[in-house]
Amino acid sequence: MNKLSFQDGVAQWLLECFGPAVAADKTERADRFIEEALELVQAVGYPAERILALLSYVYGRPAGEPHQEVGGAMVTLASFCFAHDIDMDEAAATELARIWTKIEAIRTKQATKPTGSALPVARLDNGQYPHADNEAVDLLIAAAKMKNKLFLARRKGRGGWDDPTECTNADLSRMLREHVEKGDPVDVANFCAFLIARGERILAAQWFPIAVAPKDGTEFIGRCGPDLPSFSCFWDGLRFVHNSYGEGYISYPVGEWIPMPGSSELNRLATYLKSLISENPEKARLAASREDLRMWFLSELIAVASGTIPLTEIEAIVFQHLAPAEGGAA
Repeated sequence: MNKLSFQDGVAQWLLECFGPAVAADKTERADRFIEEALELVQAVGYPAERILALLSYVYGRPAGEPHQEVGGAMVTLASFCFAHDIDMDEAAATELARIWTKIEAIRTKQATKPTGSALPVARLDNGQYPHADNEAVDLLIAAAKMKNKLFLARRKGRGGWDDPTECTNADLSRMLREHVEKGDPVDVANFCAFLIARGERILAAQWFPIAVAPKDGTEFIGRCGPDLPSFSCFWDGLRFVHNSYGEGYISYPVGEWIPMPGSSELNRLATYLKSLISENPEKARLAASREDLRMWFLSELIAVASGTIPLTEIEAIVFQHLAPAEGGAA
């Protein structure tokens, strides 16, 4: 008669102790596996905060293939036992022999748990554990995706949100609104997290005077006052056209404007520069030969730019629109 493998021996005990329904419950088996793995690392003094960090790291990656992951878990367990000088075969055989003598006690403990739950917490009628929203935050399920996005952003050289001198409250608030329009809730959650970490609120959008609104046909958002609804509009050469009314024209009292949501930072700055040029035509004309006037336009852009845009890129926008006249001052 062939000797049972360790897996077959465990399966035999599992069916005897719980019966086929509980034995085949994949969620409960996963719960118990995680519980025992946590108890093992707890027994050797592994810090809980590293577990949360690993949870974020693992769930921020694509899911693996179960057969390969079982092999990885077995290899990793053997490596763990090697590092801690534990005979895993002897430990496994000893534990299997022990639990054969504890079947009644294990059944009694199992009976105290709510039906369908490996945890001592009842599920709601919809099959979820209570306060799933709180658990998602506490267990950092959503944070895993957030951290992965931030990791990828850091690889591109982005950062600075935690330095108010580099990235102001207005910068974070504006970028949050822009990412709402782009549609990725992970990015939105990250900007919300930055503001929460800094103890700041979301500032209202920075509205510009209508006098510097673009008059080159660029569409933007206008409003007549802070307490009145905003609308999309553009300058048609004579007046501001209110897009919602087709042929209806809006002139004053339109008093303020902001770029269309979703505009990139560089496009926003370019639009603002065009507005400054339109409002200050003489300065713009002379700026082609006077560096001090180009610096004036540059300083105006820097004043409304976020700290995440390199100075060289802002300078490039100014140079593109106010290039020195050939043979003039550099």
